[in-house]
Amino acid sequence: MHSPFKEDLSVYATLANRRFECDEAGRLSQYPGGDAQAVPRFYLGRTVQGNVWRFSADVPRDVLIDLARWAGLERPLGPGGASGLVPPPPPERWPHILARLGAEPLVGFGSAWAVLRPPDGGLWAPSSVGRVFRLNAGNVRTLGKEFADARDAANRGEMCFVKLLDGEVVSSCHTQCHLPSGETELEVFTLSAYRGGGHARDVLWHWLESVRREGGVPVARSTWEDDSFLQFARRSGFKLWGEDRVVF
Repeated sequence: MHSPFKEDLSVYATLANRRFECDEAGRLSQYPGGDAQAVPRFYLGRTVQGNVWRFSADVPRDVLIDLARWAGLERPLGPGGASGLVPPPPPERWPHILARLGAEPLVGFGSAWAVLRPPDGGLWAPSSVGRVFRLNAGNVRTLGKEFADARDAANRGEMCFVKLLDGEVVSSCHTQCHLPSGETELEVFTLSAYRGGGHARDVLWHWLESVRREGGVPVARSTWEDDSFLQFARRSGFKLWGEDRVVF
């Protein structure tokens, strides 16, 4: 049975809770597992249903109060903001937020992330060209170095499908992470020489069907600058669920 997509603000908030561990006061403290990456000082997630925001532990209280007030006043994404995969207008108070934190705007990858959901039903039929199979620890050595992320996922026991064409693995789709509320985040990769041939859609079809069969709810994330993935997502019927912004 397919799980319905739980498109509400409380579920979206779990995205932040999954990506960052919080201290007892609910402040962002570190990445899961104690990852040494720099944790954002401020996070803002926007959806049609409303906004979610988080602060790191080192944000002074007077700054925190201002940021919380501005985030609370910020308009959610408009109804049209989730109808297509195009960047929504930036938050009206984003320049004030950056200035209050003494931060410079991020440019390029990482400036803002689109949080996407795949179609709930009526999926396309997979191609009969080539062969798609699920990867596991026993056959993971069939992957080339370009598929390092998929290989790592399979070795961790995550769901991973690959497509074999003329004896070569050309595309993969694997589980990147699990969210506490049941959402499962995906990652897709295709060798550059084979992009545009529908191979990514084939592995995605098998991954989506398997995740939903197990009761999961699939989601994806992409920077707005990743034109290749966004084009693929549009062709595959993905919809915009929300947008994430961070300040380091």
